[in-house]
Amino acid sequence: MPKNDRYRIKPRPLASFTRMPTRRFFALPRLLQPRKLIRGFIIIGGAVVLVGLLIFAGISLFGKKDGSANTGVAISKPSKATTASPIAATMNPAATLPPRATPLPLPGVTPESVSLRDLSFGARDIVLKERQINQPSYYNGELIFSAGSGSLNSGAVLKSLFIYDVTTKKETKITAAKIPFGEYYETLINKDWLVWLETDHGDKNYIYVMDRNPASNGKVTLLKNCKNGKPKLRLSGNTLIWMEQVDKGRDVLSMIDLKTQENINLFSFTDIATYGVSAPCIVNNTIVWAGPDPAQTPEQVKAQGARSAIFSVSLDANTIDKNGVLNVSQYLPGTYVHEPVYNGKYFAWIDSNKSPNAKLYLGQAGQAPKVIAEGMAPDSVTTYSLGDGILIYGYSQQVWVYVIKTGETCRLTSEGEKGMLPEAYGRTVVWYDITAGSGTDVLRYKILSDQDLLLGASTNAQP
Repeated sequence: MPKNDRYRIKPRPLASFTRMPTRRFFALPRLLQPRKLIRGFIIIGGAVVLVGLLIFAGISLFGKKDGSANTGVAISKPSKATTASPIAATMNPAATLPPRATPLPLPGVTPESVSLRDLSFGARDIVLKERQINQPSYYNGELIFSAGSGSLNSGAVLKSLFIYDVTTKKETKITAAKIPFGEYYETLINKDWLVWLETDHGDKNYIYVMDRNPASNGKVTLLKNCKNGKPKLRLSGNTLIWMEQVDKGRDVLSMIDLKTQENINLFSFTDIATYGVSAPCIVNNTIVWAGPDPAQTPEQVKAQGARSAIFSVSLDANTIDKNGVLNVSQYLPGTYVHEPVYNGKYFAWIDSNKSPNAKLYLGQAGQAPKVIAEGMAPDSVTTYSLGDGILIYGYSQQVWVYVIKTGETCRLTSEGEKGMLPEAYGRTVVWYDITAGSGTDVLRYKILSDQDLLLGASTNAQP
């Protein structure tokens, strides 16, 4: 036992309650050691940075009640009647862009929310041998036109007259000019007759007619020489009408029955600067022309501008009354009328023979007219024509069809095509294709179906 006294473990006194917490403070000097001190600063600094970022993000997202950040700039809250705040505009890039340009208007048509239907599919080319082709006339698969080669500014070009079958593609020459500097214009065709004008653009303006009855063996008759300028010819059935300047201050609307050769003067114009240059129209033996509104006084003309009447005469048993007076009906559309056309029910016309901003109207007796297109410059490439339930017109090197029953406007030339001078014959439309720009005239045509126009059954009548 004595040998082991120095190794005996003496009992330790119980620690007092107050000494234990005091001993915890003795750990602080350990943190002051260099490595632990650096690590501590890193931990504390990172926490401070993290808290700062959270506070900044909170201020940005959850700032003032009006949605603007607390940037130190006072931004007033917009009322319900004001526009969005500048901050909102900045957050929306589209709001800072300049307004888009106004869409280019279609010809006289209010821009549609959807694209206009394209009916150009199925149109066919008529490629003829001649380089220059005058505006043709069409009937039942046949075309009559004058043509030639060379520049239209170099002298007489349209010196030959042709008929063309669109089915067989056979081109037949009818005749050639016989007078010096002679050319052919005003070519017309129907089942029984071919009509044309041979002119030297001076005092020789010969109206010819060919009888298509096989028994006549192609007999050609000279009807008249209009010494004061080229007349404007129109044909329906056996009736030919024309507007002719008979002297310096007077134009006359005349008609002739091609079978009986009976000639009648229908109307006389003393103001040749206006109505005398307006072509007449004849459809199904109804003759239509424009003249002054008889109810408008000279004072009203000066104050309001000239208004017109559309006159019509039906060639039947009641054409002349018991007193020998022509039975003339009139439609007062309330506008000036230049070159009215007719399809048996509706009239179409433009309201100026000079302005490049002329409007194209469609109307019928007893109703107010409707504007179909604007910018229809007369005596240019902006022609118009009424067919079977359709109004065809050219505008901005495009061809358009207005469906009268539905009020729909469709394209007859696609966006990549260019066309001009369209004419309607029933449901067949013929126009010039000028897309290629080769200098050679190419015609196109299409026969519009009920399915194309979204209509029921149609008569598809020929004029």
